[in-house]
Amino acid sequence: MIEALIALVLFVFLKLFHSNLLTRAFLKSRKQIVEAKSANELALPTDGSKEWGVSVIVCIRNGEDDWPILWEALRNQKVSMPIEVIVVDDGSIDGTPNSLSQSVQSQDSLRLRVYRLDGTAPGKKQALAFGVNQAKYSALLFTDVDCKPVGPDWVENMVRPLLGGADVTLGLGFPAEQKPFNGLAKLQALDALLIARSYIGWSFLGHPYMAVGRNWAMQKAIFPGFQGQDALVSGDDDMALQAIVKHKAAVVANNIDRKAQVDTSLPMSWESWSRQKRRHWSTAPYYSLKDQMRLMIPRVLNLMIAITSIIAAVIAIRAGVLHNGIWIIPVMIMIAWMNEVLNFRKIADACQSPSSWRTLGWYVPMWSLWNLWLFGVTILNPPKKEEW
Repeated sequence: MIEALIALVLFVFLKLFHSNLLTRAFLKSRKQIVEAKSANELALPTDGSKEWGVSVIVCIRNGEDDWPILWEALRNQKVSMPIEVIVVDDGSIDGTPNSLSQSVQSQDSLRLRVYRLDGTAPGKKQALAFGVNQAKYSALLFTDVDCKPVGPDWVENMVRPLLGGADVTLGLGFPAEQKPFNGLAKLQALDALLIARSYIGWSFLGHPYMAVGRNWAMQKAIFPGFQGQDALVSGDDDMALQAIVKHKAAVVANNIDRKAQVDTSLPMSWESWSRQKRRHWSTAPYYSLKDQMRLMIPRVLNLMIAITSIIAAVIAIRAGVLHNGIWIIPVMIMIAWMNEVLNFRKIADACQSPSSWRTLGWYVPMWSLWNLWLFGVTILNPPKKEEW
């Protein structure tokens, strides 16, 4: 009994340390933005480009409804450097081609170039690589068609670190504010905060392992391509970032400022969200062993907290007397829970998220149960490529 309680306290302490470490790293990344140099301090691009500028790359498949919203947001960007938008229509079968054609005809000062690919492999690797090859400028900025920059300074804020010497800028993409803010929406928002804390926190600590395809930027000269990744249907951006940091001492900057964020559409049902999560998880086995071990830390700690709590409770029940120390179990669990509540309150404030997000930490137990169930389903019934 005593041994189990001591083990429980130890695992809770380790969980607090891990959670607070990533939270502090995430919050400190606000001061990490590399400031751009003045024009006369900039060296010539190393990729053959004749001038500094930014190429925004969007890969689209069946984005008829989303494209006009994104296009309007891109046209409203305030940028102090040359900019172009490259759209790769990856085999759309809806009205996307017509919508893109209308945008090309209506373009004004913002240059839009549209390309069409058919018969590509699952995922967006081929479309993404094709778009990069067409890019004219030295800075690449990636987003998805179901995303919307939060304001007119998105491009400028994401590219600024690159002009200051960074190789990569990692940004944030959060679910758009939804009404009613029901249980599904709350868990998806919390999931986005958890993922953001992990990849931004580890990046700040010197271990970048993923990028969200809806919002990140890089120097065109270091784009690694996707050789040897035919088995992947997701995680194109993760693999590209890992290839960069593996073969180059890359400078990775993080920008969590609200002006550098994009809002993205939410899956509208539990089924569609489950399918999205399982697709994203399909990339994890291709991460480096060290990255996989780092990502397993919170899962292992949660499991050990559950096991030691159950063991201590069972021993007490079998003894026929509730031990005086049995109160330690709920107290330890509550301490770990309250710590997460406070941490995600800080993260939501730092990201200038909607005020309703400040209490999302209360839903951590529900999120954990949902992920545990989904993980079990995925292990027992691994998804097939054609399901994506």
